Amino acid sequence: MPLEIDFEGNSATVTPKEGEDKAINAIQQSEKTDINNQPDVVDVNKVPQPQPTDEPAKEDKTENNNEDVIEEGTEVEFEGNTYKVDSKGDLVDASGNVFKTKDELQAWLKENQAINEADLKNEFSIDGIKQTIGINVVDSKGNEVQFDNTPQGVSAYVNSVIEMKSEEIRQGAINKLLDSNPLVRQFIDYVEVNGSAKGFGDIPDRSNIVIEKDNELQQIAIIKMAAEEFGNKSLNDNYIKYLKDSNTLYDEAKAQLQALVGKDKAYQKELERQANEAREQEKLELNQYWEGVSNAINNRVIGNYRLPESFVKDINGKKVTLTPNDFYDYVSLATVEDEFGNKITKYQNDVKKLSNEEMLNKDLLDAWLMYTGGSYKDLINMAVQEDKVKKLIIKSKEQRATKTIKVVKPSSKFDANDVLLD
Repeated sequence: MPLEIDFEGNSATVTPKEGEDKAINAIQQSEKTDINNQPDVVDVNKVPQPQPTDEPAKEDKTENNNEDVIEEGTEVEFEGNTYKVDSKGDLVDASGNVFKTKDELQAWLKENQAINEADLKNEFSIDGIKQTIGINVVDSKGNEVQFDNTPQGVSAYVNSVIEMKSEEIRQGAINKLLDSNPLVRQFIDYVEVNGSAKGFGDIPDRSNIVIEKDNELQQIAIIKMAAEEFGNKSLNDNYIKYLKDSNTLYDEAKAQLQALVGKDKAYQKELERQANEAREQEKLELNQYWEGVSNAINNRVIGNYRLPESFVKDINGKKVTLTPNDFYDYVSLATVEDEFGNKITKYQNDVKKLSNEEMLNKDLLDAWLMYTGGSYKDLINMAVQEDKVKKLIIKSKEQRATKTIKVVKPSSKFDANDVLLD
């Protein structure tokens, strides 16, 4: 039976010869020997050693496999298509066609830097942030807006979400106000349809009228009002006398009042329908406008002018490279808060910063182009022509100031042609 011995941390295995087992066992079972008469100090050489066993050491069968196991049913999204892992471990499409075999799958996932959806929340990236917040920002066409995986992209996404939530809160407060105050909603609809509040006070609302059974004058007034509004000439004095004689005046007044209330409600519904139609039309025109803006900027063509792919702008002493996409954000995204707490675009904010003289010049130039039927191209041409004239004047002055004189020595006879002035 082998014996393990450890001296100063270095172990060795000794296999005792036949007959030595008993001696070894005797050493192991003996009492401890005091060193230097110190009973608490143990001779390490005589401490019983752990007994080795004849059982072979168990092999560590745990394999160090760094590859993730793709379970059956796992879905993988790639380029707008969704694939699923089948029972064989292959990645197949909706029709069961193999997109990637089991052997190809791991390498393909690593090559394309696959992202586990469950880990997105722990990843500090634009995708992880969008997954955590759970809000997709869409444009006027309903398409999801893409944000760069940069601090600026994260900032733009968060600001867009804040704006969306703020708009939801504002809209919720407005709806609550309108639901609790129908007259306010009716006023807004009236102005939306008619363009002003003029005449709003003339809209009748007779839903709160209560007919008194003993009040004949009230009942007669209601019947005559209905006769006038509906153009019913049969509701005349003779008919009213008949109602009195037959004790049916109250019932007729009640019926006519219901007809008047129905007319009022029908008018209000029509007013609401026209207002909603006007809002939808306004929304459609607004979407079409911004679609035109987006297309023009994406195509980099505005009128007869072509926008550059990029340009460098000095912002607070720092050179920044900007693209047409940055220009679209400049004119379309309301990211600046004005002094009244309203959100405006950076372009609107820069216009507000113009002085009265700058604003006047800008308006007058636009008016001049409209008046003359010209365009900004004509202004550019005028500036170019003016610059050419200035250069010609300067060149002319230089030519007049500098003369070339050629002198020929006189011969026996003087000839004026011998002196040439250039």
